[in-house]
Amino acid sequence: MTEPLWTPDERRSSATTLSAFCTWLSSRIGTPIADYGALHRWSVADPAAFWSAVWDFSQVAGDKGEPPYLIDADKMPGAQF
Repeated sequence: MTEPLWTPDERRSSATTLSAFCTWLSSRIGTPIADYGALHRWSVADPAAFWSAVWDFSQVAGDKGEPPYLIDADKMPGAQF
């Protein structure tokens, strides 16, 4: 694996919306989501919960409906929200 060309410092990294989402999600699910890799692993392991959390965190206006929120999650393209 090659090294990234640039990595933000901790101050800049912690000020992102992704960092805020990871902090919010960690408190919601009771499992630490410390970085992008952890978020990616969790999103792949439970895609329906991931998209439900994105909906809630983003405060989407509308009716989320009932689960399942994602059908055929393993089919990209082809998944249905």
